[in-house]
Amino acid sequence: MLDALPTRRPVVPIGGDGHNLWANQRALNIVGITAATPDPVGGKAVKGADG
Repeated sequence: MLDALPTRRPVVPIGGDGHNLWANQRALNIVGITAATPDPVGGKAVKGADG
């Protein structure tokens, strides 16, 4: 959904509890997160079927 927005800006909304966030592909590219990036210690990176 976030990748469909008409912007090239990184978009990272953070959940109200501060424990989750969504990121568009631009944001993931900037920080170097890929389908091969392991989950963080004590956390889980939920990825779509395409990685």
